[in-house]
Amino acid sequence: MKRFFLVVLCLGGAWSARGADPFDVAVNSPRLDDPLILQGDYTAPSGPGAPVLIMLHGLGSHRGEWAPLIQRTTPRGWGTLAYDLRGHGQSRRTIAGQTIHFEEPENGRDAAFWKYLPKDLEQVVAALEKKTGTERAKIVLIGASLGANTVLDAGTHLKGLKALVLLSPGLDYAGILTEEPMKNLTTPTLMIAAQPDLYAFTSCQRLKTLAPPGLLTWTPLAQGTPQGAHGVQLFNGKLEEKILDWIAGVTKR
Repeated sequence: MKRFFLVVLCLGGAWSARGADPFDVAVNSPRLDDPLILQGDYTAPSGPGAPVLIMLHGLGSHRGEWAPLIQRTTPRGWGTLAYDLRGHGQSRRTIAGQTIHFEEPENGRDAAFWKYLPKDLEQVVAALEKKTGTERAKIVLIGASLGANTVLDAGTHLKGLKALVLLSPGLDYAGILTEEPMKNLTTPTLMIAAQPDLYAFTSCQRLKTLAPPGLLTWTPLAQGTPQGAHGVQLFNGKLEEKILDWIAGVTKR
């Protein structure tokens, strides 16, 4: 089943993390001579040994949904990079001024538009390495909903990452599949879903049977929050700390 999840958690697309630096990356658009500019916010780690977390939001949202996690990451001295997915937030214009939006009629769930997302992430990782000197082994990819599927897909091609975190992944969001990537997993991964989010929860139950031994930490939640049960709606002040504590444990290995 191909699923489309629309979780709009913050209106508008002009959010920017306080104290962060702009981080823009040019990626392929339908016109090869007219790149799309992905816009993001980057906060450097306080020391050379600290991890850098790259965060991918869900469908219909933007990088601002990661504010609750970023607020708890900064005191640890870790780096963060949250960017708007193509066609979302401020990542909607090419160099020449062409507008790209995920809701355009041609961008239905089977459209080639969505296949760009994992490749975009690979280019963002490459840009982070080149611009900041961040080592691949210090990078953690975190995704929610559609962003989680994108992280898992790209994570199988990006060897040497420190860890992956998947919030409410599905077997198939917008044609981005997860079963084969989970079979090919080579990176320690934390996977979280809440039981009321039936599709994500049952997808995770399937995915946990496919992961290579010793790489996947599956954290089922019995309930959501007053905000909901999907993706970053699960943030409640405690889950964020549990995620960061898990990453800290992996970082020390």
